[in-house]
Amino acid sequence: MAAMTHYTETQGLSGPILAATLFLLTLAEAGAFAAILYEYLRRPSLGAPVAPFIVIGVAGLISLLFLLLTRLFIEVRDDGIHYRLGPVEFGFRRIAFADIAQVELVDYSALRDFGGWGKRYRFWGKHKGICYTLGGDRALAVTLTSGKRIFLGTRRPDELLAAVYAAAGKG
Repeated sequence: MAAMTHYTETQGLSGPILAATLFLLTLAEAGAFAAILYEYLRRPSLGAPVAPFIVIGVAGLISLLFLLLTRLFIEVRDDGIHYRLGPVEFGFRRIAFADIAQVELVDYSALRDFGGWGKRYRFWGKHKGICYTLGGDRALAVTLTSGKRIFLGTRRPDELLAAVYAAAGKG
C-alpha cells in the first residue's frame, strides 16, 4: 500500500524575487557585452566578436530557463517530510519522523539570513543550517536528533505544520 500524502506544496520564483533576479541577470549580460564591445572598439584588428556574443547570449537564455523552471516541492507523507529543489535535485530527500527532535515555524529573510534563494547554507546564528526557499518569510524549521537543522520555506506555514503533526501522530 502506498504512503498517504497529507500535504503538498510547489513553489516557484515569482513577483519581486523573480524580477530582481532577472534584472541582475540582464545587468550582468549587459556588462559582459559592453566589455567585449569596448575591447573590440579599442583593437578592431581582433575581428568582430561574434563567438563571445553568441556564448553570452546562450548562457543568458539557459540561465533564464533555469530560473523559470526552478521549483521547490514539499510533501508530508506517512513516513516523513519529503522535499526537493528541482531541477537541481532529481529525487526527493526524506526526513523520517523518527529523526526529528523538534519542528517549529520561524520568521526569516531569505536574503538577510541566508544570502538569497534556492538551497542555501548558514554556518552561524539562530538560523544555522540548510535552507530551501523560493519566497515568503516563514519556514518550517526542522531540528534533527543529530542537531542538524533544515529550514523549508513555505507560503502556507500553518497548513504545513498541521500536516506534520497529523502525519507524525499516526506513526
